[in-house]
Amino acid sequence: MSTIALYVLLKMDAIGCVFGAFAFLFGMFAFGIAVAHIPAQDNPELWIKVRRFARCHWPWSITLSILCAIANALLPSTKEMAVLLIAPRIINNAQVQELPQRVLTLATEWMEELRPAKLKDEVKHEEK
Repeated sequence: MSTIALYVLLKMDAIGCVFGAFAFLFGMFAFGIAVAHIPAQDNPELWIKVRRFARCHWPWSITLSILCAIANALLPSTKEMAVLLIAPRIINNAQVQELPQRVLTLATEWMEELRPAKLKDEVKHEEK
C-alpha cells in the first residue's frame, strides 16, 4: 500500500467531517437566503436585490448542501475502509488459513491430557 493511500485511509473520518461541515454551512446559507425575504417584503428596492441574490445563489447552495450530505453519508469511515482494504489480504493469507487446524489439534491434545484415565478407557472401547 502506498504512502498516499495509507494517509487517505487514516484521514477518512476527517474527510467525512469536512463534508458534513460543508453540508451544514451551505444549508445554513440557503436557509439565510430564504429568511432574508421576510424583512425585505416591506422595502421594494431591497426585495428586488434579495430576489436577484436568491435566484443567483440559492440553487447552488442547496445543490452543494445536498451533494456534501450525500458524500458524507457514503464516505466510509477509517475502520470500514481498513476492513475493505486489509481484511481480504489477511483472510487470503496461507499462514492464517492454517491457524484453525493448528488450534484444533492443540485443543484436542490438551483435552486428551486433561481427560481422566477412566474416561480415556471408555472412549477407547467406544472407538473399537
